[in-house]
Amino acid sequence: MVFTAGNWQTAQVVTVTGVSTGATVTLNHSVAGYGTGVTADPVEVTVVGATAGFVRIVPQALTVLEGASGTYTVGLGTEPGGPVTVTASSDADSAITRAPGALTFDATSWGTVQTVTVTAGPDAGTSEGAVTITHAVAGYSGVTVGPFVNVSEEEDETPTLGAVAAQTYRAGQAVNVRLPEATAAARAYTLTATDGDGDTATLAFTLEVVRTPVRVTVTVTVTGASAVEGRPVEFAVTLSRAVAAPLTLDWTAGQPGSATPDEDYQAVAAGQLTLAAGARAGTLTVPTLDDRRVEPTETFTVTVTQPAETWIEL
Repeated sequence: MVFTAGNWQTAQVVTVTGVSTGATVTLNHSVAGYGTGVTADPVEVTVVGATAGFVRIVPQALTVLEGASGTYTVGLGTEPGGPVTVTASSDADSAITRAPGALTFDATSWGTVQTVTVTAGPDAGTSEGAVTITHAVAGYSGVTVGPFVNVSEEEDETPTLGAVAAQTYRAGQAVNVRLPEATAAARAYTLTATDGDGDTATLAFTLEVVRTPVRVTVTVTVTGASAVEGRPVEFAVTLSRAVAAPLTLDWTAGQPGSATPDEDYQAVAAGQLTLAAGARAGTLTVPTLDDRRVEPTETFTVTVTQPAETWIEL
């Protein structure tokens, strides 16, 4: 490496390639033309095995109302040697769909998480259930499977009227009928009365429940995370309950912490994370920067600010 009056302030990079795992080598440096007695510290290099790949999925549990959707993100923990495909599949419940079904990562895009949307369509069942989404992995350092996601489906049941107990009613007398638990969608009902001669009278009506948004406290939780220098740090953000409309959270990444902003990591002064209506989780991603120094573990702080008032739907 040669430094001159024009480039002395610019650090130059030395690339070291490991050949034999477990070997330790000391790299010495000699200095010429830079005063008397000036020396450069040696660097000790130990060759370790390649970092095993792993698939990161956030969150690993979803609750989806029949007819609604939820999301989770998929990412790689280390840079792959070639294209990697992560394919999602679930057990025999045709009402649960995933989009997209397959995700592709490569050496350029591996550091960016991708989103999978899970939709619980209407089905013939009348009870709540759970579905497990598994992930097959191809082309990734011997990794063949990723974490699974448990999806709980809350059934939107269609109510039916039961028969009224047989008894005699006078003309004009009110008949009380108890309806099953109401749902958000409008439902049509038919009430038929039969007299002793077999003659019938029919009343048709529609019942619709109107849901009113109210102000409540929604707690935002950010889970701490870590990463090898040069790779992104992904923070899981969860809400204490789903909201009725898209929710935008402001966030920053910076001090306090021992890491230096824009030298050890990319500082974020005004970030935003938007969660879709009905969602309860999202991901914040902060890139870290490889300064090629041997340093202890360093930290920085992610701060999330939520609106003063958050609406949910009851």
